[in-house]
Order: sequence, then C-alpha cells, then structure tokens
Amino acid sequence: MASSAHCQLWMGSLQSYMTENFIIAAFRNMGENPITVRLMRNKYTGEPAGYCFVNFATDEQATDAMHKLNGKPIPGTNPIVRFRLNIASNSYKLPGNERVFSIWVGDLSSDVDDYQLYKAFSSKYTSIKTAKIILDSSGFSKGYGFVRFGMENEQKSALYDMNGYIGLGTKPIKICNAVPKPKNELVVALGTNTNNYGYRGAVNTSASTSNVSMPNYCQYYDPTTTYWHAWQGYYDQPVSTPVDVTGAYYQQSMTQPHSNP
Repeated sequence: MASSAHCQLWMGSLQSYMTENFIIAAFRNMGENPITVRLMRNKYTGEPAGYCFVNFATDEQATDAMHKLNGKPIPGTNPIVRFRLNIASNSYKLPGNERVFSIWVGDLSSDVDDYQLYKAFSSKYTSIKTAKIILDSSGFSKGYGFVRFGMENEQKSALYDMNGYIGLGTKPIKICNAVPKPKNELVVALGTNTNNYGYRGAVNTSASTSNVSMPNYCQYYDPTTTYWHAWQGYYDQPVSTPVDVTGAYYQQSMTQPHSNP
C-alpha cells in the first residue's frame, strides 16, 4: 500500500554520486529507518535533479528524522555534505500562503540542537511545525533559535508558560515574540542578513497603553521563514500525473527492498 505523502521528507543538496541506496544507508547509519527513496531526475536527460523524497512509516518518524538530522553531516560524504530536509506536502502550495506563528528562544546552551528544541515544545504543544537553532558560519549554535506553531493560541501560551523554562540545556531559556520578515525584506538565502536577524527591540507594553499585566517581550523577525520558504513548494508527484508543476523532473521510485550495506 502506498504511504501517505505526509510521511515524506524532501531532501536537497544531493550530489551526483548519491544513489537511492546511498541515501537509505546514510539515514540508517544515523539511526533512522526510512522505507523508500524517490530520486528526482530530469525527464529529458535522466540526470539527477539534486533532490529526492524519503518515505517513512509514520508522520512522527519523518518529523523526528528531520529535526534530528537537519544540518548534520551525511555519512560517507567527502567533502562533507550536510542534510537539508523539509516536510514534503501532498499538494502544491506557494510559499507564504500558510500563516506562521513563531517565537524566539534564547539563552540556549551550546549543546541544544534542533531536535532537543523541537521535543521540548512538541511535548507540551500539539501544533509545533518546526524548530530551528541558528548557527554561525562555522556551524556552531548562536545560543538562540525559533519555534513555529500552527496555532496562534499555543504560540501565545508559550510566550508566557515557557519563559524561564528549565530543562532544555543547562540554563533557563528566554522567550520572545517573532514575526515573519516582511516580503520586501526577505533575503534570498538564510545567513545573508547579518543584522541580528531582524531584532526590532522591545514591544511597547507600558501601562499607558494597556492595563493588562504583560512581560516586556522583545520581538524578532523569524529568519527561518525564509529558510523554510526556500525549500517549500515540493511535493510527491506520482509519475503518472500529467501536470508537471515541478519542472522537467520525474520520480524514480525504488521497488526493491533495501538492506544495510
């Protein structure tokens, strides 16, 4: 029985030598257990398109693998190539059509990675979409990251309930509001904007504007909006589908069982 597209990851930055078996083995060497890989190729030349779809048994396995492996070196690559993963949709969506509710998470110790950040929030909130630690040019944590929610009420709850949370890394975390960067200020690729990722300063919560007691939350632009937008718009298109919205590419599906080399 065909697996749901919701259980699939898009994987980019593939090199020409990365076959389906290579990709399967790379995931398994990292402790994950994908079922199949569909490698995208140019339907006219047969050349690899540079990305594929990786299928898992459940949504949870796919999401966990994405957060565990994103940004980590792919086993067997020399020079090192890092995992670039995103959830694959089962329908085509233009970037920016989905509402995003984000928070900035700061004072993170250097040992906290994407997966730990994701688990800390997904264990308390049901609508977590992604969690991303911001890295410097050397691949080390800058001590903060962003968490994206599918529900605004959960994002607002996290602003209060998770501020000062102990149990993620070695020190209490700080929480601030984060908003998508305005379209006219979006950068082409993550990391080209060096102005502290759009820090906007403190939101005005003075008593003169409101009698409601609120913490003096700062507000950040969420650069991961650009990060994910750069990888969205990919979906699992069956070979038989006549509409070719992804360009001149098709999926080459593996039909043979995979085994660890």
